[in-house]
Amino acid sequence: MPVSFSDAIRTADGQLLLVNQGGALFRSGARPGAPLVPYGKPLGKPVASVVQAADGSLVLAGFTGLTRVSPPSAIASE
Repeated sequence: MPVSFSDAIRTADGQLLLVNQGGALFRSGARPGAPLVPYGKPLGKPVASVVQAADGSLVLAGFTGLTRVSPPSAIASE
């Protein structure tokens, strides 16, 4: 089933992070033209928006409310 990207941010370490309506996160490296790769496991619920907190964790917003997930370095190592 196709889904649309709903938000994107540039993280503190320069990576591009995208979230979609299917609850999946994707990242791209800081260099131009870096590939888009899955970022951790899908959340299983739609994500409308994402921000990075001061501690590096991600705060995701969707119709089920807010979800805080591990800092990007922890997600990337899964």
